[in-house]
Amino acid sequence: MDELRQKNALSKADVIEAARPYLIAALYQTLKRPIVVITAHAEESRKLYEQISLWSHSDEVKLMPEADALPYERIVSDLPTELERLRVLSALANARNGKLYRWQVIPATALIQKTASFTDFAAYFHTIREEAITTRCC
Repeated sequence: MDELRQKNALSKADVIEAARPYLIAALYQTLKRPIVVITAHAEESRKLYEQISLWSHSDEVKLMPEADALPYERIVSDLPTELERLRVLSALANARNGKLYRWQVIPATALIQKTASFTDFAAYFHTIREEAITTRCC
């Protein structure tokens, strides 16, 4: 655990599959650092996402879905899928700036899909917040 607390430390651990969600959630709670879990397949990511959500607050965990259409297919991508991909990229960008501690589960197929560079994404991404408007009368 001390190795993991170091900023740029890399560690390897062999864990049985059933214990992985608990271990990942425990690491997140202990280290309070952004965590990205990369899996081989989309179905494996969905299962791991659901299991990790049980061990932690579900609003802290994001699942980056893979795009519905391959780049060479002439199919319009699903809007909710694209919005969720943008939410995950936003969480990653904010975590990199130290603004929030979030974690993501990403299938390798979603990770290798082309996206904007971090600098381009950060330059064009803006957060809009609703604020209370007070009106004065007379």
